[in-house]
Amino acid sequence: ILIPTLPAFKRAVSDGDLVTHASCVWLLVAGLGGDTGTRLAPALAAWLSGSGAIVHAFVSWPFEFEGELRLGRAKKASEILVSLCESVRVFPNDSIFDDPGETSQPFDAVWEDRTSTALRDYHQRLVVTGRGG
Repeated sequence: ILIPTLPAFKRAVSDGDLVTHASCVWLLVAGLGGDTGTRLAPALAAWLSGSGAIVHAFVSWPFEFEGELRLGRAKKASEILVSLCESVRVFPNDSIFDDPGETSQPFDAVWEDRTSTALRDYHQRLVVTGRGG
């Protein structure tokens, strides 16, 4: 289920669209620091965990050049997610500038590779242990 905005989330809850999915294991993937992901991820996590769902979050933090305000928002939202989710994995956007090893991949390819590797690892933990922690 893709829920792109907070109003869309509220509509989905009021329309009952999420009720059949509340008892599932959820992996929230969101970018934190701006407005939508920072507000929507904790709201969705609160609703889902309150409905008995198991919730894991995989979130990105803003680039350093985006400023302390966005980073502060991301940290605050992450703290809320930690209190609501079974586990939270943080992926700082600045990590795409880390040395990716001996590769000449453009930044987009490095980002995609690191994100997909982290998600595959996370999925493996869920499959093997039944938990993401």
